[in-house]
Amino acid sequence: SQDVIKRKEYVKLVDSVKESGGKVSLFSSMHVTGE
Repeated sequence: SQDVIKRKEYVKLVDSVKESGGKVSLFSSMHVTGE
């Protein structure tokens, strides 16, 4: 379903943010707003 694809995309983005030592909290707040 579309939801599963979104979930995988989100997880992929979070992983790349973690790898680059980015601010996961910032990304999380952006995700919540987009939903």
